[in-house]
Amino acid sequence: MLSGKKILFASNFSQFQGSEALANAFEGLGAEVFRINGRHFMPEWRSVIGRVARTALSPMAVREYQAAIFSRLKLTKFDLFFTMKGLYLNNAIFETIKSLNTKSAIFYPDRSFSEHKFLDIPALCCADYFFTTKSFQLPYLTRRRANKVTRLVHHGYIPGLHQPYFHMPPNYDFDICYIGNHSVYKESWLKDIISKFSLRRIGIFGNRWPRRLANSHCVIGSEVVGSEYSKLIQSSKINIALHAGPSAEKPDWQDLVSTRTFEIPACMGFMLHIDNTEVRSLFSVGSEIDVFRSQDELSEKINYYLAADEARTRMCNSAYKRAVPSYSYITRAQEMASVIFRHDNTKYQNRPPSID
Repeated sequence: MLSGKKILFASNFSQFQGSEALANAFEGLGAEVFRINGRHFMPEWRSVIGRVARTALSPMAVREYQAAIFSRLKLTKFDLFFTMKGLYLNNAIFETIKSLNTKSAIFYPDRSFSEHKFLDIPALCCADYFFTTKSFQLPYLTRRRANKVTRLVHHGYIPGLHQPYFHMPPNYDFDICYIGNHSVYKESWLKDIISKFSLRRIGIFGNRWPRRLANSHCVIGSEVVGSEYSKLIQSSKINIALHAGPSAEKPDWQDLVSTRTFEIPACMGFMLHIDNTEVRSLFSVGSEIDVFRSQDELSEKINYYLAADEARTRMCNSAYKRAVPSYSYITRAQEMASVIFRHDNTKYQNRPPSID
C-alpha cells in the first residue's frame, strides 16, 4: 500500500507507545520510516532536582530536536512528515515541509491542547492532515483549519503487546481493577467502589494515586506497562474503563473513549465502560461489554458480573473478536494512509465490523 513511500516520523518513541506502533504499521504497509525520537533530546528525570534541571535545559533540548528535523529534511526527499501529538514543533518546520512539497500529518491522542507546555497549536494547525482521537475536538479544529483535512481516527491497541497471555487464568489476582493515571474525577468514582466492596480484592494502578486509598482489600500500585499491563487486565475479573473527566480548558471537552477502551478487549479482559454513544458505536453493549452511567449502576453491574463467570467469559471472547484486528494501530495507520494518499478504504480486510 505504501511501497516506495518515505516517511519522516518525529515523536517520542518507546515500545509501549502508540507512536512506535504506528511507525511499525507504516513499515508493515511498505513505507520506509525514518524516526526522530524526542526522548533522545528531552531528559525525563523525575526527582525534584532532576525536574528543576530539566526545566532549565528544555529550551536548548527543543532547539536541538528541531535542528535534527531540519537536518533530516534536507538530506532526504520525503513523501510525508508525520508526528504523534506534535510536541516541540513550530511554524518554521511546517513552512519548510511545505516548501519541499512534502505532505504533513498529525495524529493527536489527548483530550486538551493546553495541558502540554511545548505544544504550538497554531503551528500544528498548518499541517495538511490533522487526525484526532477526540470527536469533540472536530468543530474546533475544523474552524481553525479552514479547508484543510481534519478527521476522527480512534485510538488503537498495540499488536504483539496488548494480547491474551493466558488461555484461562487459573486464579484471578483482582476482582475489580482500574489501570490509569489519577484524576479527581476518577477518584470520586473509585472511592465509592472501595467503600462498597470491602470483601473484594481491588487493584488501582497508575501514576499519582494517593496511598491513603489503600487498605486491607485495596492495592494502590504504580504505573504498569508492557506485558505486565496486559497480564493484569486478563487477571482481573472486572476492568473498569473511566477517563480523566472534564477538561479545565473546556469543561464540555471530556473523553468518551481512550486507549483502554481498545486495549482491555484486545487483552481479552472483561470491560465495564462509562456509557456514551461513542463506545456504543464501537462495541455491542450486553453481548461484548457492559456500561454504567452512575455509581449505583456501576455497583449493581459489578455485583452481577462477579457472580456471572460464564457471561463474562462469553462477552470477553466476543469483545476480543470485535477488537482484533479491527481496532489495532495497523488498522489506524491504514485509515490515515487512505486519506493522505487517497487509497480506497473499502479494500481493507480489517475494517471494523458493524455494530448491530
